[in-house]
Amino acid sequence: MIAAECLVRALCDEGVTDIFGYPGAAIDPFLECLSTSDIAFTLMRSEGAAGLAANGYARTSHTIGVTAVTSGAGALNLLPAIACAYADSIPIVAITGQVRSFDVGTDAFQEADITGSAEPFVKYSYLIKEASDIPRIVKEAFYLASAGRQGPVLIDIPVDILQTECEYKPTSEIKLRSYNPTSEGNVFQIKKAAEIIAAAKRPLIIAGGGIHSSGAVKALADFTDFHNIPLVTTMMGLGIKNSLGLNIGMIGIHGNAHANAAVKEADTLILLGARAGERSIPDPTVTNGKEVIHVDIDPAEIGKNIIPTIPIVSDCRNFIEKLFSILSDKLFDKPWITAEKRIPQTPLDIYFDRLSELMKPDTIIAADVGNNQIAASKITAGRFLTSGGMGTMGYALPAAIGASVADRSRDIICIAGDGGFQMSFAELATIREKNLPIKIIIVNNNALGMVKDSAAAASQTALMNGFAVDMSKGNPDFALLAGCYSLTSETVTDFNTESIQKLLSADEAYLINLVI
Repeated sequence: MIAAECLVRALCDEGVTDIFGYPGAAIDPFLECLSTSDIAFTLMRSEGAAGLAANGYARTSHTIGVTAVTSGAGALNLLPAIACAYADSIPIVAITGQVRSFDVGTDAFQEADITGSAEPFVKYSYLIKEASDIPRIVKEAFYLASAGRQGPVLIDIPVDILQTECEYKPTSEIKLRSYNPTSEGNVFQIKKAAEIIAAAKRPLIIAGGGIHSSGAVKALADFTDFHNIPLVTTMMGLGIKNSLGLNIGMIGIHGNAHANAAVKEADTLILLGARAGERSIPDPTVTNGKEVIHVDIDPAEIGKNIIPTIPIVSDCRNFIEKLFSILSDKLFDKPWITAEKRIPQTPLDIYFDRLSELMKPDTIIAADVGNNQIAASKITAGRFLTSGGMGTMGYALPAAIGASVADRSRDIICIAGDGGFQMSFAELATIREKNLPIKIIIVNNNALGMVKDSAAAASQTALMNGFAVDMSKGNPDFALLAGCYSLTSETVTDFNTESIQKLLSADEAYLINLVI
């Protein structure tokens, strides 16, 4: 067999069932072999979207997302998606074709140093030089993507290597002496943390994206419900369901005031899988005088933004389970603070509140970046997917495609602004081709709204008045655009919530152009 077949077999051995990508000469030998395998290939309409679809797939399936694209510009177009996965700790394996091995370094047609270009945004990258290394490298790549702090791994393969005759020799061993991440926290540190929590009067949990990465959502809900300990979340931590009143809401510059006040009033903060970045905790001095327990799988994140009293390098679920076994007696008869009923401030808030009421509890919301994202983050039901760390515009539609491919049994709703949607709307073709029943809401204000709002805060009058942010003269009719792809659509100009009923009851894809 040729090496391209070995690559397919190695991926099958890792349990891969879906790949998102885009063809090109340097990756075509692999795709040719893929066509006769049990792995399904989803043709996206851009390489970047292929990487974002793998992102949404990984977060929905709780496995590793895989994308495959060609060399040169094709591989470079994948960089924003790789950076997005790196910032949010999403496990993906990106496979890129490369020019012939003897042409590397000659500025050959469609040659790009993708391993060098991606270096700041990957856990590790491989340039395959021997076909016989493929089984080992694939095994290592999948291990690296999922072990410790999850993230992207790149495999670059010259096209002549893909066509080399070789023998497939599967490997079961992984020998990486330099990478041994800790997933089980130090038991003595956990006992110290337990003592501090038990002695606290106003403990508060800050839950980040690590809660989802570690599969700790239920464990955390059970722990907080039993002990009556309230929690707040970062944007990446949204989607934790526990007893009424215990989830105070999202913190940070776009969070709610009551949740931010809880952080200030707490005497003990338990950070779980949260980086404590500037958008979640804009002023690190808010932690002064408090006991701070910081749990994270990545030791580099602990102490980077705030100084903890008790640092614990651990997988969040492992920590919660051990903590629960130590604190086996109920700590508090009632929580010291409970959630306030949120009063919708805008017609869009009312519209999304109605959406939250009507949609199924296991619905997946894929939100883009901008004001639409902030409004969508207030939806209390379902699982929330978005680009948190990198803020990648155009994220929502391809991520929704990845989520839908991963699980057709769940409703998938894509929420995007008119700006971000136009960065990836060509993926409507993918939705049509794959017959994916994705529901789309475009929050259309004919502007780059968040940029405009930021400009107002900075007194940048030109941008406030529309320079570089006004899209009204170029925006398409999004409902008609959906019709070009034979998708059902409608334009809503009065926030009529009956449109939500139509959206949710549709058996196929449905697009609402929500003009605000």
